[in-house]
Amino acid sequence: MKLSIKISLYIITLFFTLLSLFCQVAPLEGYDYFYQVISVSSPSDFVYLVSTFFITYSIMQLPGGILLDKYGVKFVVPIALFITLCGVALYWYSGNKFELVTGRLLTGIGCSVAYVSAVYVASKFFPLAVLPLLIGLIEGGSTAGSIVATSPLQNALNVLGWDSTGVIVCVFTATLMLGSLALSRFIPDKKGLKTHSLTQLTIDAFKLFTNKKLLLIFLYSLCTWLIVMSFPGYWLKDYLIHVHSYQVEKALTYINYYWVSLLLASLLLGCIVHNLTIARWALVLSAGIGFAAYIYLATPTVLGDLKIIFILIVSGASAAGVVIAFSLIPYFTQSDSCGSALALNNTFVVFGGYLGQILFGFVLDHYNITNQVNFITEEQLLANSTYYSAMLIYLLFSGVALVLAGRLFFITKRLTVNQSANC
Repeated sequence: MKLSIKISLYIITLFFTLLSLFCQVAPLEGYDYFYQVISVSSPSDFVYLVSTFFITYSIMQLPGGILLDKYGVKFVVPIALFITLCGVALYWYSGNKFELVTGRLLTGIGCSVAYVSAVYVASKFFPLAVLPLLIGLIEGGSTAGSIVATSPLQNALNVLGWDSTGVIVCVFTATLMLGSLALSRFIPDKKGLKTHSLTQLTIDAFKLFTNKKLLLIFLYSLCTWLIVMSFPGYWLKDYLIHVHSYQVEKALTYINYYWVSLLLASLLLGCIVHNLTIARWALVLSAGIGFAAYIYLATPTVLGDLKIIFILIVSGASAAGVVIAFSLIPYFTQSDSCGSALALNNTFVVFGGYLGQILFGFVLDHYNITNQVNFITEEQLLANSTYYSAMLIYLLFSGVALVLAGRLFFITKRLTVNQSANC
């Protein structure tokens, strides 16, 4: 296959990851609209509806990876983009809760192969030496989708309105679908796995759970992305508004500090990580600064603007460790199961995102431990202190991520620096 086709395919899947993260974060700007259209009672109830995206997104990760191993991106990507288009259109123009949830479920199915297909293309069609860079670009692209879903989306809604903005999103999705269809005729059919049945590939995929090294990577990815999709992905806006008394516009602007930091850190790690020695140190460092950041954020106190900006930049950079996690998978996976392994890791990623959003909302509604803590002053209690109880979730999972990163550090230390990947 020509290099130009490979690059074009990579770009299509890269923009698919951008669209996928946009779809995950876009409901951040949807509550006010759907509150009027379908009478959603509260932000917590709204997140229960829109987070159904993660149910099908998680469930379809492994089937999507198996289909990639069986048929490749030639057929999987165009079909996934078509399903995404249907889901986006139904969500954007839904008039009741059933249509909203159905749209989110369909979008989750379509987007389930977005990130995995991009990493699959990078690992299958390009040299190993540039794999961390390509994954870093993919992570940067997905982060860009999250950024677009904050202030730029709000500005578009203010200027164009809900319906016209939806048209732009649908046209963008349709363009990617048509582009993938145009490229598909230049992509050769998969030959090596034609004799492998889907049943056998499924059995082989589940055998990956017996690989302890992969399990560590999966769990690290879960803990890291649980925070990403729960904190900046949804609840950070409310945290800044209710705890630090920010206006909506300012809160959305500050969320972008997190996303831009994650984007730049992902690109940086992609550029500097070219062997296992650097990878293991980068993984531990990312997890360590994340844990330190959430110790600070979980401490009940009202922060100044500069402190908030700094801590959001640091916590955003720490999440870039997921780039390292994905780039480690080919070292512990056979070629025939590469797509399944990447999909399983992304299953843990998106399940973490779903769990984090729901868990934070549940703790926020039912628990408040900060009024039991003696060192909180009356001035600090003026803030909505229930958020500090929920913030302890991030401290817990960032601590677990640090432990898992440490374990991976010693496992990869026993491997040779030049050990080749199998994907």
